[in-house]
Amino acid sequence: MMPISTIKNLFFKSTRCLALIISLIVYCFLTLSTISQEKKQIKEIEEKINETIIKDYWKSFENITDKNKKNSILSSSPIAITFLRMPEHPFDIITVTHPFRPITTYKVEPINKFFKIPAPDDVILRLRVLDKNFSFKELVTTGPTAIKEVKFFEEILSETVQKFIEGSTSLETNEFSSSIGYFDRLLLAEEVLEKGLRAHDSAIATEKRTGEGWTNMRKILTTKLLSIRISKIHDYTEKKDWDHALFEISKLSSGSPDKESLQKLSSYLVDVIDGSNQSGLITSKTKELLAVFLFLESKIYPSNSDKPLLTLLRKKSDFFYKQSEKWLEKKEPEKAKEYLLRALELQPDHIGSRQLLEKISPQKETIKVGLTKLPELNNENFLGTSEIYASDLIYESLFRKETGINGNTRTYQVLASPKIIPSRNGVTFNLTPSSFWSDGKPVTAPEIQASMKKNKSLAWFYSDENILNNWNNNDANSFEVKFKNKILDPFSFFDFKIIQENNTNNGSGPYRFVNKGIELGRENLVFKAQPFYAFRKENIGKPIIPEIRFYKTIDPVDELITGKIDFAADLTFQDIARIKKLNNNPTINYSQTGPSLPNKRVYFIAVNTSKGILKSPEIRKAIAHSLLRSKILAEVWIGSEKGTAHHALESIFPKEYSLSNGVEKPESDWSQDLARILQNQASDNTPRQSTLPLSLKFPSGDEKITQAVNLLASQIKSTLKIEVSPEPIEPNSYYKKIIEDRDYDLAYAWHDFPDDNCSLYPLLFYYLHTPNTETNNQKLQNLLDTAKTTLLASTIPEMLASKKNMISLFEQELPLIPLWQLDRYWAWRKELNPNFTDSLHLFQNASFWKKESNN
Repeated sequence: MMPISTIKNLFFKSTRCLALIISLIVYCFLTLSTISQEKKQIKEIEEKINETIIKDYWKSFENITDKNKKNSILSSSPIAITFLRMPEHPFDIITVTHPFRPITTYKVEPINKFFKIPAPDDVILRLRVLDKNFSFKELVTTGPTAIKEVKFFEEILSETVQKFIEGSTSLETNEFSSSIGYFDRLLLAEEVLEKGLRAHDSAIATEKRTGEGWTNMRKILTTKLLSIRISKIHDYTEKKDWDHALFEISKLSSGSPDKESLQKLSSYLVDVIDGSNQSGLITSKTKELLAVFLFLESKIYPSNSDKPLLTLLRKKSDFFYKQSEKWLEKKEPEKAKEYLLRALELQPDHIGSRQLLEKISPQKETIKVGLTKLPELNNENFLGTSEIYASDLIYESLFRKETGINGNTRTYQVLASPKIIPSRNGVTFNLTPSSFWSDGKPVTAPEIQASMKKNKSLAWFYSDENILNNWNNNDANSFEVKFKNKILDPFSFFDFKIIQENNTNNGSGPYRFVNKGIELGRENLVFKAQPFYAFRKENIGKPIIPEIRFYKTIDPVDELITGKIDFAADLTFQDIARIKKLNNNPTINYSQTGPSLPNKRVYFIAVNTSKGILKSPEIRKAIAHSLLRSKILAEVWIGSEKGTAHHALESIFPKEYSLSNGVEKPESDWSQDLARILQNQASDNTPRQSTLPLSLKFPSGDEKITQAVNLLASQIKSTLKIEVSPEPIEPNSYYKKIIEDRDYDLAYAWHDFPDDNCSLYPLLFYYLHTPNTETNNQKLQNLLDTAKTTLLASTIPEMLASKKNMISLFEQELPLIPLWQLDRYWAWRKELNPNFTDSLHLFQNASFWKKESNN
């Protein structure tokens, strides 16, 4: 029998064991009960065998591309590829303790509910742990006390982006991010953050992230993205790449930036706007962006004195105003004006700048004209449209053609006085009294004769004794012209520009060319009123506007809207469509060629009839029939496909003239089937096609003409199997190469008919007249002679009969292949009151133009 002490010890031991067992049972019961209750409160992701991670909600917005990203980086850099893929595999990182394991850090699928450390008591997590390939590895359950640290994907991404920009991460590849250029790192970081933001937002939308607290995680990403974009803006500003800088600023403004963002952006925006202004890049979009920022400021800051952007604008405007005053003291008004314009772009209501600018250069006293190409004033051989505009400002003629309201052309005296004395087969002209050149010297009759002989486009007139029999200068102010025969309209021969003999820049017109300059980054030509123009009785008080400036424009409609120009020439069909959509806000008037201002310019292909197969009229006509003119117009010049602009031609004459004279057919007479027939019918003695292609020369520098010429060549080849090689020629040498040297096979060209008679002789003379024309081709010589007879007819019946014969001969020989007419458009602000009497010579009445004050 055991001693009593031993029994007591055994009893107490068994009692303690029983108590321990009971305690364990109670603890397990309570724990299971708690977990059961928490299961009712927390949504858990149940594990399924071999289930892969569902990432669709992270990828739902990944089809969006950014055109500004550099794709070349993706294919060449392993770290760039790894970095860009990071948002495709979202994960959180969590560190937990285990009863039987050391502290462990897991890479897990994104956690559903947001929490902070220390974790609340209700946080019980079933974590889906990922391996290095982002596949499911194991399921780990943990409670609040075991969670030591958590880092969410948004935080991980932001930190990784920062290290990537710094160049200090390799992302487990064989290179560091420093191997990529700094600006490219910014672009890649921006793209990754944008993907991360879209992933975050899609996770919230699909309830993969639920509850409160995720807003702060999103802000981590947006703050980092803002800093990157500001770094990009800084880089663009340093490079003076204003377009890209403005684009980045506009992206930030679209997201309603907060106070902090506005403060950071304000200084950049002011610098970018001023830089754009100096470079001539200020547009309506730039001004709209400035207005947006000022509006955003007004919502955030109640007082003007607190607004950072407005304050900076005022400070910089004041600085520019003071600079302008300094330049005025140095008697440099143009530089002063430059600073004033910069000040007013930043602060349009800067009173001091506005008043000083009005004092230096009153707005109502200058007309600003926008042209796609500035004229070359030393170009005597080839007059493009812009050269014609400048010529009409500087020079005058004895007579001028003007179109009336009914569309008919009339002849008016300019330098020729009304005192005209007819004689047998001739006319005696007197000059208008008080006609002076812009240097104050009087215009004389010998200078008029010299101008005519210098004008190469008048060679058909002064070199032919069958037309001009004699020119006799009676005295300085009078001369007599004798023709071989009596002529219906002798005045029509004297519509040519008269130029001072020893100074080609001097004319007797209302304006004189002063200088070529740059204003806020825009090239311009300055024309100022010449004081001697007003000496003539009929010109007293003219020109009304003392200065006209021609500016080279990239977007003329935008510059009309912003008031940078008053008048825009050379507009397109699309430009007019944009103006119509403005609905008079602002009011911009526009006009175009039409019944009241007929288009007398025709485009054609000149054929060198002395070369190879082009000697054959059947081949020339075959080429003409091979061309699908309307198709080319529709492809190159928008508006043609709707029949609202531009016209394919059936004849060499303008469309209005052809219709009224029965030359134009009601439907197109051109046929590619007929082209092949004509080619087969070509004479047996026609030389075989050379192995070298035919050249098709055209003036370079115009994208649309280049495109059209390429299509013409392509259509000739596809229809007739004749190789045609387009060859661009410098515009300055085009006249000499084509007209004087006749160095071409085919040439893209145009002709401006001066009046309603549409005489063909001057045009045919340019392209057919050579010393050997008569011996080479009698039929072409007959055509040329008949055209001359039509021009020199002394009676209307004689002229009509000869014209009918001329048209018939032209259609048989077809030395010029008709193409099309291109409508012209122009527009002006409501303050301007112009006067047009010719669709090509828009500025021939510029001395009458008026401009009202903007106020």
